[in-house]
Amino acid sequence: MDTLPTANAAYSPPVDQLLSLGDCRGSHWPNYGAMSFAPEHVPGLIRMSIDPALNRGDPESDEVWAPVHAWRVLGMLRAPEAIEPLLGILPEFEDSTWPGQEYPGVFAGIGPAAIPALSEFLAEGSQDTWNRVTCAAALAKIGAAWPEARGECVAALSRLLEDSAENDDVLLGSVVNYLLDLNAVEAAPAMERAFAEKRVDLSAAGDWEDIQVELGLLEERITPARNYFRESNPGLAQLADLIERRVSAPAPPLEPQPVRAPSGAAAAAKRKREKEARRKNRRRK
Repeated sequence: MDTLPTANAAYSPPVDQLLSLGDCRGSHWPNYGAMSFAPEHVPGLIRMSIDPALNRGDPESDEVWAPVHAWRVLGMLRAPEAIEPLLGILPEFEDSTWPGQEYPGVFAGIGPAAIPALSEFLAEGSQDTWNRVTCAAALAKIGAAWPEARGECVAALSRLLEDSAENDDVLLGSVVNYLLDLNAVEAAPAMERAFAEKRVDLSAAGDWEDIQVELGLLEERITPARNYFRESNPGLAQLADLIERRVSAPAPPLEPQPVRAPSGAAAAAKRKREKEARRKNRRRK
């Protein structure tokens, strides 16, 4: 914990306010706009974003969340200076899902200036699959948020499908999904070739028929629909079937419980009550 005072001392207002905001989970965002951030604060925000003392800090502390808050503010400020530093630390987050959740929105905020660096990272086969998926998601977000950049984002995603033999099928399944988000009919030939090569994870978006229906190239499937998740995860499918059978099975009938003979004291009390009841009945006649 010796690094925390150093980290606090290293940041001046208003950047230092992010050190105490804490947990980023949930849909509610702090009111960053009320903290008077401006372009001159970008260097401090970038430094906070990549600060190892914060990113590797105590998971129970407020300070460990400060980089995520800094990412968000950099996106709000549309700071192109943050593109390379943020991508530079992405490989360090092996056990964290936060870049995958936050980076697409951050880069969509920064805008089209991020497309070349994201495209380069996405095309780098030595990078972790899920980090590349994060970059693909960011390109899709940019394409949706900035219509003038849509074509460039579609092209970057499509290039990955052209080199499908060199890429992970999970990554390609994600890329197909993001192209569907952009309604990228122009990428249909590249998608068709990737499916023909059997290099796309079918559990991500379905097969080529599903894609054609989604893009409006077919009115409906020609062959019967399939459950690709079950086909690609037979073990999980069997477990799901077992749980479903147990949940939907009728409850066994209740077995009649044996009637126990009353104990001696209980039997005597019962006879006394019955005798008293008979006496009261005689009085009423």
